Amino acid sequence: MMALDYGTTDGKSDSHAVVLGCIKSLKKSVHSLGIKADARILYGAAGPTDPASPGDPARAASGEGPELHAALDASKDQSYYLFELTAEQLAASLFPLGALTKTEVRALARQAGLAVAGKGESMEVCFVEGGVREFVEAEVGAAGPPAAVVDSGGKALGSGQPYYRYTVGQRRGLGVASPRPLYVLAILPEENRVVVGEERELLAPGLLGERLHWIGPEPPAPGGVIEATVRIRSRHPGVAARIYPRPAAGPARPEVGREVEVEFAVPQRGVTPGQAAVFYRGTRVLGGCWIRGRLDAR
Repeated sequence: MMALDYGTTDGKSDSHAVVLGCIKSLKKSVHSLGIKADARILYGAAGPTDPASPGDPARAASGEGPELHAALDASKDQSYYLFELTAEQLAASLFPLGALTKTEVRALARQAGLAVAGKGESMEVCFVEGGVREFVEAEVGAAGPPAAVVDSGGKALGSGQPYYRYTVGQRRGLGVASPRPLYVLAILPEENRVVVGEERELLAPGLLGERLHWIGPEPPAPGGVIEATVRIRSRHPGVAARIYPRPAAGPARPEVGREVEVEFAVPQRGVTPGQAAVFYRGTRVLGGCWIRGRLDAR
């Protein structure tokens, strides 16, 4: 189990600090393993001439340069999680599971006499024991305070569960009564509020993203546009979209040059801040960004 760094809480609830700590520590762990910016692990112990073989089902290929592709077994594809790899890291990597199905991998494991050949599937977060809810509450010693549940106009509807027990798009277990079905539209940890509304309100015409990253080919210039298929969750089927990198604001705010607007061909439900939006052309991963919020209709 990794040691969690909660950092400063800035007056936020303990449960909020733990959730932020989980995210912060996971990103630190990923960074230290070399998946984001440091290729030492991907290069392997012998250095860049000895490619490492991570167990993520995805595929690497060579075209005009190193390319990342979705695995042939779409049900186990992990390319969505690898969009922040660099071309240099891809050139030093192999993905031996990318061309195999899970059944074929299990068969090879049985042939090799490996005990994991019959191991059951794991659907929980791999870096905590049990589920996220149980982990957060074990860390703070109790459940967090009930969140205020409000509609999209700000009208109070009642109190529900701690905010971290909700997910965008959730319908059941909201903790409030209503004559019509309600869905979670937004979660506001700093305010300990959960915004709910009708299903039609879940649909977003696009998203605002930050920390834009391209693997290749050459990205459009800020103010330009590129068309691609965008996945907003790991198992999202993808939607045709137009991607507009925002122009840089200047040397005082270089991070603005990594912001992006994505317009969907068809409105999508469940655009969730903190999730990744990953750009594909066919099976090839072009890059992606981290979702900041919805892009409202122009």
